[in-house]
Amino acid sequence: AISLADADALAAEQDACVAALSAPEQQVSPAPITTPILNRLSESDAGVEVVYRAAGDRYLLVEYGPLVLDLRLRFRAHALMLWLQEQQLDGVIELTPGIRSLQIHFDPRQLPRTELLETLAQAEHALQQQDDLEVPSRIVHIPLSWDDEACHQAIEKYMQSVRKDAPWCPSNLEFIRRINGLDSIDDVKKILFSARYVVMGLGDVYLGAPVATPYDPRHRLVTTKYNPARTWTAENSVGIGGAYLCVYGMEGPGGYQFVGRTLQMWNRYRQTEAFDQPWLLRFFDQIRFYEVSHEELNQIRRDFPKGQYPIRIEETTFSQKDYQQFLDDNQQDITTFTDARNQAFDEELQRWVASGQINFQSEQDLDADNSGVGGGHPGGISGGWQHLEIECGRGRQRQRRRCGGGAGIHEDGNRDQRPGKRPGGCHQPPGRPADQCRPGDHGAGLNREKVIIASTGTRLGNAPALVTLRSQPLAVAISLRQRDSATFVAGLLTTGAAHQFPPAIGATAGMNGATIHTVSAFVGTDISFCLGRQGALAGLALCFHLQHGNVLAGC
Repeated sequence: AISLADADALAAEQDACVAALSAPEQQVSPAPITTPILNRLSESDAGVEVVYRAAGDRYLLVEYGPLVLDLRLRFRAHALMLWLQEQQLDGVIELTPGIRSLQIHFDPRQLPRTELLETLAQAEHALQQQDDLEVPSRIVHIPLSWDDEACHQAIEKYMQSVRKDAPWCPSNLEFIRRINGLDSIDDVKKILFSARYVVMGLGDVYLGAPVATPYDPRHRLVTTKYNPARTWTAENSVGIGGAYLCVYGMEGPGGYQFVGRTLQMWNRYRQTEAFDQPWLLRFFDQIRFYEVSHEELNQIRRDFPKGQYPIRIEETTFSQKDYQQFLDDNQQDITTFTDARNQAFDEELQRWVASGQINFQSEQDLDADNSGVGGGHPGGISGGWQHLEIECGRGRQRQRRRCGGGAGIHEDGNRDQRPGKRPGGCHQPPGRPADQCRPGDHGAGLNREKVIIASTGTRLGNAPALVTLRSQPLAVAISLRQRDSATFVAGLLTTGAAHQFPPAIGATAGMNGATIHTVSAFVGTDISFCLGRQGALAGLALCFHLQHGNVLAGC
């Protein structure tokens, strides 16, 4: 790491070197890692706490208040963005608002960081003086096909290919009703069509897709997202995830709970009365839905991009003072609704815990006939194992559990006794006693040398998977096929020392008698082990594979 001052100096030197076609000469020393916070304003100074964070040497992140969903915090970030746009400061390249933040892309050669921080503090002071601060807004009325057929199709695909027993299947609307403690799906419908959804961000899932939340907290339906996500979502499906509503800007994967489908958020080809720019909505627009049928929506979707279906748009403003007054006037009802919703949410999660649905593991056909690599080794072993000891090419299974047909282990738990194979899979030259295993026993090649301990059918659950290595050094390649976890583990044991690779991926390996542990947090990940003697694996690079199919790729 280097300091921000050094980064600015290097950027200036780079410009000078480019202009003079000379080589850079400046050298910098590593700087200690310190806090990214460059400044902060207290709640008494700015109304809410404001934190200014360095985000690299060209970006500054301005954050407002605590980590809560509050339209007033979004309003503060939006007001600052509008103020900076009015100032037209040299050196400000781009402004990107978040839910409670504003990221400022700036050029420190034109606008020094200290000067930018001073300007931002002045902005907060100026905005605090405006008690009647308001921002432009529009009420945009758009059609919604409630519980649309495209949503049903996406749910059916999900149940067939991803997760058939998810709590939100077969009806997302029933799930929304239940997790919010409502009496009927009609109550969900009434809330959705009564709400004014304030657009807090654009591009949430591509192409002008709005992320919005209701103006009235009593209309804020809260859900979990799909886990795992859907592989397919129809363009312009409307869903709720967390406390946010989103309109999917394009066809693709997704995780929000469906309520219906609407018209296009993005016009690729032409400008119309509604599309004076490619995206339909703007920050702080307020979406109001009205119901249409599936057939009506299909016609609307054909006409709207061509400018042949007008929508009603009302110009208005969003006032911070008026919104605060609204919250004050309805505080008791808001609290009652929120408490009941939170209780229903907690009860739903407890039902998941009781039924085992809180943790998900994929249900692929673990007994599928997977073809191996070279040498005819099948790759599929269903079931799993707890602990294996490998000694001089021989293996014995401990804590034996059911193991489906595959190389190395049979359904009855016994080792493969095919001709030319030792117990544990070590290739044995003809005539050698079965209890001897020598370093030269490599056979005709690596594929014949491998012992498949566990293939892609083995699930890694909460218990750690262990392999204990004894006697002569062995080379071990650990291969994980990633599903729901965000990372994978790989380890390699060689004759001279322990190695860990890649450097940032937690794997441990040791010499004789050592144990390789795979972290127990990788729930739902498939794990494969490929085992071969040192000579057989000599000269091969790393010897692990991240799996994307059902076949063990081999070393």
